[in-house]
Amino acid sequence: MRMVEGSSLVLRCSATGNPTPTLEWWRDGRPLYQTKKIHFQDNKQIIKMLNLTAEDSGLYVCAASNKIGTVASKTNVGVYGKIFLCSVTLE
Repeated sequence: MRMVEGSSLVLRCSATGNPTPTLEWWRDGRPLYQTKKIHFQDNKQIIKMLNLTAEDSGLYVCAASNKIGTVASKTNVGVYGKIFLCSVTLE
């Protein structure tokens, strides 16, 4: 997934099971926590990230776990600088 710096990102993850699984989010092998920039909703089924920068690029993993086991869903996110276009007229 390609994103532009300064934009917002919404990722969704859902899982069902018995017992009910818990969800955890990771980026590049490190757990994500709620911050001013990162917001979780609906028991971590939705993650919203504001004002993206290049440092937000990486492999995002949503892991659903219960006592039976763990399953995961992954997506790569790349955050790139804004592209500015200009025109030049030669006379």
